[in-house]
Amino acid sequence: MSNRRLVGTRSILSGDDDRSEFAVEGDDDSATGLKIGAAGRLVFWKQLCHAEFRRQYRIGITENGSTRVESSTIAAITAITLFVLEPLLGGTATAQDKTVVGGKVQVRSDQVVLPTAGDRQQETLDALLAKIDAATYAKCEKAVRESLDKLIERYGEYGVYPPKNRDWTTDSVKVDLEEGHLPPAAARFLRAYETFGDDAYLQAGLRTANFFYQIQHENGSFPGSAILERGGKATAAVARKHKHPLGVARIEDAYQYPAFCLMLYAYKLTGEEKYLESAKKWGDLFFERVQYHDWGCSPDYWDGKTRAIGDAYASGDDRDRGVPNGGSYSDHATYDGFMTTMAMYHLTKDSKYLKYSSKLGQWIFLTHLGEGATRGWADNYNRLNEPVPARHHEGLNIEPRTANRFTLPMMIWFYVMTGEERYRILFEETIAWLRSMEHPHGSRAPKHPWFEEASLTPVGWPSEYLPDGTEAWTAGYKSYRYDQPSTWPNALQELSIAEGGHPRYTTLKVQLSGAEKMLSLLQSEGLAGWRRLFKGNARWTPAQFLEKRIEAARRCISTTVVPESLDERWQFVWDARLANGKVSLKSAAYGGHGLLKWTESFTDLWAVHYDWTARVIAVDNWLDVPIPTLQGFMEAEKANFKGAEVKQEGWGYSGTGYVQSNAGAASISWQVNSPQTGSFKMVIVWANGSGTDKQMDLVVNGSTPQVMTFTGSTNWNKWNGQVVDVAMNTGENVITLSSNAGGPHIDLIYFTEPIFESQSIKYTPLSWVLDE
Repeated sequence: MSNRRLVGTRSILSGDDDRSEFAVEGDDDSATGLKIGAAGRLVFWKQLCHAEFRRQYRIGITENGSTRVESSTIAAITAITLFVLEPLLGGTATAQDKTVVGGKVQVRSDQVVLPTAGDRQQETLDALLAKIDAATYAKCEKAVRESLDKLIERYGEYGVYPPKNRDWTTDSVKVDLEEGHLPPAAARFLRAYETFGDDAYLQAGLRTANFFYQIQHENGSFPGSAILERGGKATAAVARKHKHPLGVARIEDAYQYPAFCLMLYAYKLTGEEKYLESAKKWGDLFFERVQYHDWGCSPDYWDGKTRAIGDAYASGDDRDRGVPNGGSYSDHATYDGFMTTMAMYHLTKDSKYLKYSSKLGQWIFLTHLGEGATRGWADNYNRLNEPVPARHHEGLNIEPRTANRFTLPMMIWFYVMTGEERYRILFEETIAWLRSMEHPHGSRAPKHPWFEEASLTPVGWPSEYLPDGTEAWTAGYKSYRYDQPSTWPNALQELSIAEGGHPRYTTLKVQLSGAEKMLSLLQSEGLAGWRRLFKGNARWTPAQFLEKRIEAARRCISTTVVPESLDERWQFVWDARLANGKVSLKSAAYGGHGLLKWTESFTDLWAVHYDWTARVIAVDNWLDVPIPTLQGFMEAEKANFKGAEVKQEGWGYSGTGYVQSNAGAASISWQVNSPQTGSFKMVIVWANGSGTDKQMDLVVNGSTPQVMTFTGSTNWNKWNGQVVDVAMNTGENVITLSSNAGGPHIDLIYFTEPIFESQSIKYTPLSWVLDE
């Protein structure tokens, strides 16, 4: 029996010729040739990559991209031929329809339906390509290249590209790294490399990556400043503004996360391990030393110092630097920390990076300050989740910008991941309340005395709100009400709004257009609509790639004049090159939406400048993560309780309700299985709006009762978290909270380490979360 093989090369993907030829060769004189047109190349390659087919017929794909198929039987050759031809011929041909004549495969045309889907796709693309305006493309490419080349000419010797014009002529300069401006500038060069394939742009972007590689501290953190010499040599330096010593990790103001992402981008394009190791150094430092285990939040900066649990600051701490011992929503601190752990998980598939981040959704409720219908959060909190000031104008009150910039996106993520309705409710209520407070269309028209002589009408929102929704502002670490100008400092009592002084109204960073777009989608499609945004496939098949090229061509054709902005021109260039097959599949492919930073940054996935940090790793679905199972929330309503009942009258509770103790004796017991013996941190989530303190005894495995005090307030909707050390034994444990005089509302308990099992844990299967 003849030994035959089907031989072909990766030229099926090149698009350089109109036809590719495959031959079945043997040790005798016979040969079966098969010619496949351009439309069939992609389908043929897809079929050869089919795992089951490779195993059955021993197909090998060599390092240089050639494909080798070996089989020892004529039957196998026939099967291979059928496997290749069926998709090309619409699935209508059979073995009897194919014959070999003169060494060529012939197909009876009366037995097949032509053209195929692949043929139609290629024909559509060919027709569209002819309509792309060459003159528009030339103008757009020239503008994009000139913008990049001018930056290289001006700053290329230094290797970083500042956001504002700098007249650098000296041999060394000091570079401030606040707000993370340099990594996005480098990312544009890396995107230019993916657009044009020009190595000069790759090297321009890598120079910045190498800059950060040089100044990264041995502990993994990036500094606040650097001394940069011509030629690219860089040395870490202390920043002018915050003056953190080297080795201090400032998370606020984007000092870490953009640099971390730039390293991943450089690794994606080059495969150089040094960039990967650099990114992992920061990811590991954040996870191991910076992120709080109980809440999942992040401080403004980490300096490795130990402070008392209730003290946001120690003696000598500069408050202008922010909070070193507590959680901060301010300027991306907690936000960037969470995204670091998400990236580390998708990079390594190690769920350990998410075990503390899994508690962050609960932290949104623990830090909520609003009473009644008021919804909002302060900027900064201590480790007990009490609001604390940072800079002199950042007080203890609700900061309206925090919702749009940070907490609203988090609600989206945790609703998509967990399916818990409390996140949806909070999202809707927060937007509704902010809109109701907006001027001049809000429900509260300004009637303050200081407006009577003002020539300007207030627009937007005040600086802050008290928990009851009263407008307020802070200066010199003291809060003032807008409607009580007699209490203001004398200098401000005489300063009108027309002169631009405090207090003032603004729409800056409180824009709700993006959030309301997400709200509209939620109201029309529900949770499935939000989940659809994040679902995706970052590993396109050749057929899918062809469809994306068609879409790009159509976008080009719809552009009838030369775009105005540089980014719009770049988009035209990207689309034209993508349509013409000049952009690689690896560079073009994307999955679902990334972790949207501000809700107003909701953009189209196909945009060439879509959030670059979401493309540094090939991720199908950023929210396809094990956070629901890592939470380990042991619900009180699923525990064993006496003298108490499950209620659903409150707000913001987890699971299906909370447990409310009766006036007399009451107890709640959880049975918990532990894999090891030791002391562990446990969190009790509770609310007490009775106005008086309530106490309960905590007993673990019959131990001496530990008295827990739950401070009274007037707000039953204010959930709190209390951390306590508990001694666990290997195997079964019983944890009991009891009281003889009625206790607070108990929502749940959880451990900071998600290693325990209990029947009271509400498990959310990942397949349910992500599949409709």
